[in-house]
Amino acid sequence: MWSSPELKGEHPHPVTGRSGFYRRSLVGLFLLAVMSTSSLVLMEWALHETAGDPATLNVAGHQRALNQQVRVLSSQLGGELSVRERLVAEGSLAAVVAEMRDNHSRLTDTADPDFGGTLSPELRAHFFQAPVQLDARLAEMWGAAEQAVALSRRDQRIDASRLAVIVEHADRLAPDLGQAVLLFEEHAGSHIHSAAWIQRMLCLLMLAAVAALWVSVFRPMMAMLVEEEAELAAAQRHQSQRVAEQEFMRKLNDAMEMRDEERDLMTLTSQALLHLGWDNGVELLLADSSKAHMRLGAAHPTRGAPGCRVDTPWQCTAVRRGRPIRQADTGSLDACPQLRGHTDAGCAAVCVPVTFMGEAMGVLHTVSTAGDLPPPGALSRLEILANGLGARLGAVRSFKKVQLQASTDPLTGLLNRRALEEEVRSLVLAQHEFAVCIADLDHFKRLNDTHGHDTGDRALGTFSKAVREVVRDTDLVSRFGGEEFVIIFPDLVAEQAQDVLERLRQHLATVTAGSDTPTFTASYGVSDTRCGSDLQALIQIADAALLRAKEEGRDQVIIADMGEPNARPPELVAS
Repeated sequence: MWSSPELKGEHPHPVTGRSGFYRRSLVGLFLLAVMSTSSLVLMEWALHETAGDPATLNVAGHQRALNQQVRVLSSQLGGELSVRERLVAEGSLAAVVAEMRDNHSRLTDTADPDFGGTLSPELRAHFFQAPVQLDARLAEMWGAAEQAVALSRRDQRIDASRLAVIVEHADRLAPDLGQAVLLFEEHAGSHIHSAAWIQRMLCLLMLAAVAALWVSVFRPMMAMLVEEEAELAAAQRHQSQRVAEQEFMRKLNDAMEMRDEERDLMTLTSQALLHLGWDNGVELLLADSSKAHMRLGAAHPTRGAPGCRVDTPWQCTAVRRGRPIRQADTGSLDACPQLRGHTDAGCAAVCVPVTFMGEAMGVLHTVSTAGDLPPPGALSRLEILANGLGARLGAVRSFKKVQLQASTDPLTGLLNRRALEEEVRSLVLAQHEFAVCIADLDHFKRLNDTHGHDTGDRALGTFSKAVREVVRDTDLVSRFGGEEFVIIFPDLVAEQAQDVLERLRQHLATVTAGSDTPTFTASYGVSDTRCGSDLQALIQIADAALLRAKEEGRDQVIIADMGEPNARPPELVAS
């Protein structure tokens, strides 16, 4: 770095008179202007030779990528596709081939100096001479691809052998297309080398001119020092912002780890929106379980929700692209359609998708006046909130799903034995009285043998649905095994439970009469805690009443007597 004598405590050499310095400055500036103009002319001439190289390299590299697309699309067409998927793949393959033809013409057209210019001898040999003959081999692959697409469209079927040939062509062409890129790079490198040599010479001349104006170095040096000071201040601000963001992230993660329910996460999200450093409305839109609708999950506590009109996740541009979208003005050509007309004067918007393991769960959305995007710190915190919320919400939902699977019967969705026993244990500890019903579908084996196990499964599902439609939300329903069900009625005695079960019996008859499942009935045995508080004993007593209902004609509800004998050995009843 240049150093100033004043900064070291020294004094610059005095200039003999202000007028002399002024004349020297004018002469020096004139010479510098002449040198600069001459340098610009020479550099323009040197750089003209490299003008088309970036575009040529870009197209050459793109050819290699397009060749890979031809291979992928040909492989896809050779697989199992629907009619729509086949049509899309055919169109894509034809478009890629057409683009490759156009790019090839541009690469080998030596009459266009602004694009590629004259081919080097190595490139000419690579494209048109043996052993590579890349030009002819490319034409052969394109012809095969176009013929395969034409036959596929004509015959409405895929010729796998033709597609295999195209894939083989693409695999063989890949290294030669890569070699072409290297040759184009070498060709461009020679241009750059020439331009660099001229540039070095010009730099030497310019250094000589600047050396003659050494006195004028101090002014640009001071400007450089001022600029460095500004950069240092900007770096300090950036570092402070990063520290603040990390602190926000730490606090947010700690807070989210303490929330195990989705509603608590939504409350936390609303609170976190106050700490974004952005005083405008923000909302969280969440996709429902069907992924077909969006609902409002949380909003800014004081500024409220902007009111995005997105109804489904797929309508959201940020969700579709999987990355944040920032739009300074909804009047621009590429503005989100859902934001057009949000206000008469237009608006700015930021949408950040909330994802978990690549799956879209929702979006954080904020709107402000046109041109007024959130500051970088607020944008960063918005993305931190979206990432943290996606991870925690996904974990909470996954845990709930695992819990549900562990406590329910997969066929009927009812509680399994273990879950029922845990619920009943809580009732016993709370000293609640309850009634116990064991229900069994009548002639279920005959139903399975006559109509098949699928019909039997539908019958179990129909009975489960009928039970849920009749009993209270507080009642516990469990599939206990096979065609047996256990129903717990908290705070009811056997006689009250019998009334509910009679309604269930009548409802079941109505439901089966109007369904495609063969009509079936069920028998019910009931006991309650007047006979004891042990679930195993109560089920055994209810089971004895169930057997009596079976013996007396089925399709009825029997209440157990206080001295009802056990119907089955204890080891066959759930412990």
